[in-house]
Formats: sequence, C-alpha cells, structure tokens
Amino acid sequence: MPHILNRHTPAETAGMKPQASILLSENDRKLLSETRTLLDGILETLDILSNPREVRGIKKALKEVKEGKVRPWNQFEKELTHSQKL
Repeated sequence: MPHILNRHTPAETAGMKPQASILLSENDRKLLSETRTLLDGILETLDILSNPREVRGIKKALKEVKEGKVRPWNQFEKELTHSQKL
C-alpha cells in the first residue's frame, strides 16, 4: 500500500492543500530506505575522516595488523574471562 510523503516542511504546509503530497510505492520506499542507509554510511565515513585523531588510530591499527600484532577474538575473550573482567 502506498504511503503519503509530504515534500514540504510543516511551516510550508500550514496554508497548503493536500495536493502537495505524492504517493510512494513500496519499491519507492525501499529505494529511499536503501539510499538513506548508504548516505548515513557516507556521512559517518566523512565524520571519521575529518577527525585527525581517529585517522591516526586507524593507521596505527592497520600497521599493527600488518606487523602481526593481533590475536584471534576468541583468544582475547578467553583471556578476559579468565581474568574475571568479562
């Protein structure tokens, strides 16, 4: 069933008639939802990349992975459980 999406802000719609609304199909709504998800990801990426501290942390982590300074999650989890911190 199509949903009504108002293309105007509440202030704009105060004096408008219902004809200002359009109908969206299920496919249109799905596409809008997928687009929003992608845009949210892009915004999050831009936010991270605009923070020098976060970029340094990512570079450091990638270097540590490349140097083999990592261990499997299950090993780390066992260590935490054993030390009663989890």
